[in-house]
Amino acid sequence: MTNPVRVLICGGGNAAHVMAGLAATRQGVEVRVLTIFADEADKWTEAMKLRGFNVIIKGHRGQPDIDLQANPFTVSKYPEEVVPGCDLVVFAVPAYGHAQYLNAMKPFLKPGSLLVALPGSSGFEFEVNDVLKDVAKSISVMTFDTLPWAARLKEYGHSVEVLGIKKVIHGALHGNCETVFPHDRNAVETLQYLVGEVPVLDVSGHILGITLLSPNAYVHPTMMYAEWANWDGQPVSRAPLLYHGVTDSSIKEMTQVHEEVEGLAKRIMELRPNVDLSKVKGLFPYILEIYEDHILDKSNLKTAFLSNTAYEGLRFPMVATEDGKLSPDFNNRYLSEDIPYGLVVIRGIAEIVGVDTPHIDKVLLWSQEKLGKEFLIDGHIAGKHVPESRSPQAYGMTTLDEILWM
Repeated sequence: MTNPVRVLICGGGNAAHVMAGLAATRQGVEVRVLTIFADEADKWTEAMKLRGFNVIIKGHRGQPDIDLQANPFTVSKYPEEVVPGCDLVVFAVPAYGHAQYLNAMKPFLKPGSLLVALPGSSGFEFEVNDVLKDVAKSISVMTFDTLPWAARLKEYGHSVEVLGIKKVIHGALHGNCETVFPHDRNAVETLQYLVGEVPVLDVSGHILGITLLSPNAYVHPTMMYAEWANWDGQPVSRAPLLYHGVTDSSIKEMTQVHEEVEGLAKRIMELRPNVDLSKVKGLFPYILEIYEDHILDKSNLKTAFLSNTAYEGLRFPMVATEDGKLSPDFNNRYLSEDIPYGLVVIRGIAEIVGVDTPHIDKVLLWSQEKLGKEFLIDGHIAGKHVPESRSPQAYGMTTLDEILWM
């Protein structure tokens, strides 16, 4: 009898529920969950014990919902109970939680195991290398550009709804994964088996390509900048539409920043011809590929945002004022996460490579002022809050080869 593949899911939110639930419907898979926040493990375990665990995939265009019943699995807050012996570890937590989980599991990771970040956000590989140190040499790392699903918890520890599934997500693998998975599947095929037929996992190229590709790093901050850079400070009565409110101005800002990221990738490939960063493509074809089935008007980038049904009803993050109106929430994850775990990382790489990024600088300077942080100072990633980021400078990197793990 073939030994099961042992999968550890890190996290206790929407994505962790979906990943654990889907994996636990597959044959030959032993699922474990590590959630170290408060009493989430106890709540999840109790709910599952009483009522089981279901993943509900919502039907679209007249199709019925699909209700999947998962096999029982272990949920714990103690890494020593669930990490030992795991072949594959999936991080389904926000970027700010990665280090906490890496530190918790470090003593228990087995050589040859595979770490997967869904998604990784920019600089995930830098943090893995920094936290795990020598342990990092014996493992492989796979990271992806975005979440596979849009999901919401229906009942904590018992049921989660998958509202939408992306057609494809992009990833890269660093290291030669030594784990032998059942049925002669390789690492990518095994992960594909766990998540299902969709999204298709497109895994190729150098892992730095995913750090540069990370869409939240440049989409969210540029949209915040375009909407609020000239704000007069007066509260508004209603939150503006987010993606369905894009203008020629916001599309221009977004495109200019992304073109600088593309230019950075091209320069790195010129300097290191054996490094494949071809996944860093134009923003318009990237959006079309990810959301092809949801975009009604594929004429250009602006119409792609405006007609994307997956973006229906999404608005800018706001906070209520005393008079019942609304002001922009500059501490929302669109800046608080996508700057230190996104744009700062890319800007730090550009600095080491020697690529000028005036449009990134403009958005970054505005964003860090709104956050009350200092990352970019006098043209350099040298501010006092750099250690709170995943920029290469936060880890003492100064050369391109260090960034590339060469």
